[in-house]
Amino acid sequence: MKQPEDYKNRVLLVSLGTSPQIITEVIYALTVGREKKGESVFLPSAVVVVSTKSGIAKARNELEDKGHYQRFMDDYTLYPLPKIQYKTIEKDGLPLEDIRTTEDNEAAADTITRIIAEITSDADTALHISLAGGRKTQGYYTGFAASLFCRSQDRLSHVLVTEGFEGNAGFFYTPPKHQAISIQRGAGEYQANAADADIELADLPFVSLRKTIPERYLRDAKEGLSAIIAKIKLAESSYLLTLNLDKKSIYLGGHELDLSNNMRELAFLYMLLSKKISDGEGVFLRPNDKMKRREFDEAKRVNGVAYLKSYLICLGMKPAIIERDIPNTLSFDSDDYELESNNFDEYKVAEVMLENLFNSSPSAPDVSELTFIGKFISDRGMNEKFSDEVASKVRKLIVYEFGKSISDDLLPTKRRAGRFAIALDSERLLIE
Repeated sequence: MKQPEDYKNRVLLVSLGTSPQIITEVIYALTVGREKKGESVFLPSAVVVVSTKSGIAKARNELEDKGHYQRFMDDYTLYPLPKIQYKTIEKDGLPLEDIRTTEDNEAAADTITRIIAEITSDADTALHISLAGGRKTQGYYTGFAASLFCRSQDRLSHVLVTEGFEGNAGFFYTPPKHQAISIQRGAGEYQANAADADIELADLPFVSLRKTIPERYLRDAKEGLSAIIAKIKLAESSYLLTLNLDKKSIYLGGHELDLSNNMRELAFLYMLLSKKISDGEGVFLRPNDKMKRREFDEAKRVNGVAYLKSYLICLGMKPAIIERDIPNTLSFDSDDYELESNNFDEYKVAEVMLENLFNSSPSAPDVSELTFIGKFISDRGMNEKFSDEVASKVRKLIVYEFGKSISDDLLPTKRRAGRFAIALDSERLLIE
């Protein structure tokens, strides 16, 4: 299994308060400390620091102006350590001086979330996040964002420093040779050797929720952490699923999934929803090779009639016209269209079937739709391969937009084996 240190891009993200030495302490633990223990070294190819305006100003002063960062590189020949990228927490588009209010906390959460989301969007990047710095809420928000966005190659840690050296303004890392430093003990001070300080990295386990959350929530991380949490809570609560034929979309909790470019999947959902609303069951047997021949053919026919009606409705034909004019046409009877003939023309069959029906419709279907319908008729229904393909595509679209839990709730794959069905009760379904 590929380890974090094996990735081309290795990013260290530090959520910082007013102790810039945490940056060099973490890098020391990931490189020098690990090498001393015989462990694989994680040498960052990028170092990203998130803090307030005052926190970043102090970090620049200590690490760059006073040279602690360069000195650390020189002492341990850690070349090339990257230039630090500073990301300021903003509120209303302005740099935040400090985190004091509820609004400040939310601004910090949103900034951290956007940064983590951006970094983890690159599959060839391993992210190491340090929670050692900043206010407690900073650490909480950073850890929570990590659970939402981080992957198997990403890590979360906290740095542990020997008592007396931790938070000491004169200590930035364990030097390779003797270095006197003043240590506070009680009310007094004493001189200690900085080379005796231990810096440990405590790995913090976390549960990655990335694969369980709708992809669009991750995609819309710019909205901030609070908005993502609100959407997740909404998806977990009871909801109304609405299918709008005019817009060719489904809606859940105010969120839209546009299916105008996925007409076959829209028709499949319409088929299930309309039957569920009408009879309370919404169940169609799935054609499969375990069925007897007559049962298999009947499942294909019943599903095919229902699906093709749904497809025509989604194209714009009025349901009343379909029910009035084409029940027999959709019987898939080989005697009607001589389906066994070697000269069978799928397009012409579709054209014959639809030429009169669409006279009363606002718009006729295009050639590709006619060809699809003709092929569908020639197969004498909804065969096993097409059934599985369209059902799988519907699930993928719903998982992407609303999440796996919603997909499993709506179109379960195991609870109703051998059947296609909408699992929601009919009171939670609406067709407009």
